[in-house]
Amino acid sequence: MRIGKRGFQARIKGNLHIEFGDEKLTSFAGLELVRRFLRGLDFFAELRRSEKKLAVGGDFSFTKVILTVVAMLLTGAKRLHHVEFLRDDPIFLRFAGLSKAPTERSLARAPEFVPIPWVIHESA
Repeated sequence: MRIGKRGFQARIKGNLHIEFGDEKLTSFAGLELVRRFLRGLDFFAELRRSEKKLAVGGDFSFTKVILTVVAMLLTGAKRLHHVEFLRDDPIFLRFAGLSKAPTERSLARAPEFVPIPWVIHESA
């Protein structure tokens, strides 16, 4: 079943309460700190402005794809199929602003929708 664009977006209503303690945390917990840092730099708004200029299409917005890939890199995911391991992590989804993680196939197809005029496509 195909899920529409609005089925993936999630609203972030506020900051998570962060309390430092002796608990051992995974690298995923640091995503919230990185999200706050990037928000302070106005990174998310800049991505949205870039998305509007590029007029990108597809099921996932350009911003969500970029944030998903950044979150994957920050958590140590080196291949697209590693998104399957992060699929149910609430902090990962919150960082990217998603309610559902994209599939490996969706991430692989996302660059097809970005118009990059300076890329020369070689003929086979």
